[in-house]
Amino acid sequence: MFAKIFAVVCTFSLGFIAHAEPLDQNDYEGIRNLSNHVLERLPVESNYFLGIGRGAVGLTAFWDLVHPDSVSTFPFSAPGSSQIERFNAALHAAELKPFFDQYLPSEEQLKGRALVLPDDTLSGATLLFFLEATQNYYASQGRKCPQLVALPLTIMGGPLQFENEIKATGATLLRVDTNSFPPVAAHLTSGTYKSWSEYENPGFAKEKGEALVPLERYRQLRRKMAQFVLNDSTLPKPLHDRCRLRLGFLSN
Repeated sequence: MFAKIFAVVCTFSLGFIAHAEPLDQNDYEGIRNLSNHVLERLPVESNYFLGIGRGAVGLTAFWDLVHPDSVSTFPFSAPGSSQIERFNAALHAAELKPFFDQYLPSEEQLKGRALVLPDDTLSGATLLFFLEATQNYYASQGRKCPQLVALPLTIMGGPLQFENEIKATGATLLRVDTNSFPPVAAHLTSGTYKSWSEYENPGFAKEKGEALVPLERYRQLRRKMAQFVLNDSTLPKPLHDRCRLRLGFLSN
């Protein structure tokens, strides 16, 4: 397994050096095809997607253009040095509350839909932490928690390390093997696209004394993504129109 992961990382690293652009045609088609795979199972009419941290930036940037009312990003980095910690309300709830207050979609945004949490992962530890933290937040606010859906994007063929614990939270689990969507698997394995995320890693930003604001590099990725979307004849016209409207909104 290590050899497989190492080979994917090396393959992507060489490819990324070859083009400095945040996205090329193969990247885009992989992301679009992965999106189609996910949305066939979790349509936006009944699901809202909340990207956790920087792991699913390719998908969230795409959805931000074609399904902007159904996606947003939650700046997040699970605590832990050598390994990710389990959520502990006494230790973590107070620090996370301002982030939940600001970045969790409102009831008006959710419109009764399930809350889907896409994240690239090998173990599911971050997903498990975020699921438990989200449930604790809703309970502390006296609000009903929406149906939660864990959407791990993984290159691992077998069960996640924390799969049973994720299921025990009551969340729905839909594991996506990204090996069927090259070169997405390589991007997720190497973590390169994390450098194009919408927000800085909250922990890094805190250490540098910086505010969490949308980053220019994410806007670059989104503009490049939009070029491919508008030239994609496989997408229906309403998605092209939505992308144009979104670009106009974002440029104002």
